[in-house]
Amino acid sequence: MIPAREEAKRLLDLALRATRADGCTVLLSGHDGGHVRFARGEPTTAGVTLGFRLTVRCSFGSRSGVFTTSQLGPDSIESAVRSAEALGRFAPEDPEFLPPPGPQTYLPVEGWSSSTAECDPARRAGLVRAFLEGVGGRGVAAGLCDTAAHFSAIASSSGLFGWHRGTNASLAGTARTEDGAGSGWAGAVATTLEPLDARALGSIAAEKAAASRSPQSLPPGRYTVVLEPAAVADLLPFLPPVLDARRTDEGRTPFSRQGGAGAPGDRVMAAGVTLRSDPAAASAPSIPFDAEGSAYGKTVWVEAGVLKDLWTSRYWARKTGAAHLPAPASFLMGGGPDSIESMVQKTSRGLLVTRFWYIRLVDPQTLLLTGLTRDGLFLIEKGRITGSVRNFRFNESPLAVLAKADMIGRARRFGAGSDRGGLVIEAPPVRSHEFNFTSTSEAV
Repeated sequence: MIPAREEAKRLLDLALRATRADGCTVLLSGHDGGHVRFARGEPTTAGVTLGFRLTVRCSFGSRSGVFTTSQLGPDSIESAVRSAEALGRFAPEDPEFLPPPGPQTYLPVEGWSSSTAECDPARRAGLVRAFLEGVGGRGVAAGLCDTAAHFSAIASSSGLFGWHRGTNASLAGTARTEDGAGSGWAGAVATTLEPLDARALGSIAAEKAAASRSPQSLPPGRYTVVLEPAAVADLLPFLPPVLDARRTDEGRTPFSRQGGAGAPGDRVMAAGVTLRSDPAAASAPSIPFDAEGSAYGKTVWVEAGVLKDLWTSRYWARKTGAAHLPAPASFLMGGGPDSIESMVQKTSRGLLVTRFWYIRLVDPQTLLLTGLTRDGLFLIEKGRITGSVRNFRFNESPLAVLAKADMIGRARRFGAGSDRGGLVIEAPPVRSHEFNFTSTSEAV
């Protein structure tokens, strides 16, 4: 059960009153949810999860200790504080230490759905049943339905207090043809259960699986690509780490100029690309504060292809005199007027990509990634999909993909939610050019 704001504050205050440190920050978070897994066309496991985590950071001068517990009784909280203090007294001095920030003003975030928070096993099973009915006799399916309520609360000896709660519902599955020769995927994430059209998702996965059978082999090379939203969402999480002012100033990101200075104001992507963060976005709400308690605001990182801002840690802001801007908890790519169908129709020859997997960073300086296509790769010829293609490995940078984007569609939400350790993503379909596929893969 998710505690009320007042109960969370009471627990945090217990820890703050117990400390003898020079400074103390306490973060309390938790979740209450459940899931149903399915495989070979039937449910396999189901369960519920309820967990809490209290993290105490105590500092003495520039020495800090951190201790985490899942026990929330008064004695356990005091014991956690004493352990953090003991660690802090023996920790080495931190040359980049900063005391907790003062009181903050947080954006109001509407990310709670009572129906999702109260979702029972029967309703999750019903969503799975509808997904499997959508697949029908066209294959076998495996996947996961997950619903959860979650919260985070933070307080510090400097007078800071923040509270946030939210809900997430997700359903995703892979359909395979009976002979194992074709594979398709479909999934959705939302704050509430209502937008999850489980039957439609199952049907999409089955259709892709059937269409991906008997793939032809194409030579590796550079192709025009139509990336479905899931494929774009697979690439976007690699961008926030390089939007770091410190790494950029030190010459360690693709945005670094010669000599190590940052490059806001430079054109880095196509004119149709805008990337932003907004914890209060109705379609993709996220937590309004970071692990230090600093407030997230509405931030535009890239506007019409031009780099507008870089996130700046409190330490780097103090060192350089720049404004502090926390690393994002959400990363939202603006949508456009183009549909996937229109992208296909306007492509003389290219590939339609359902999604990627097993993505790894190759070169942080250029943000070069490698990975594989998965669950449906299709050939486009003269504005039509003419068949399936054997999967490719790629070596490509999301920056290059977005720099060569010339058509963008409606964005969709992805990601489990920032309160649960994930980046909230909104991603649209994108058409881009000269995407670098380096080798073929025999995997279905």
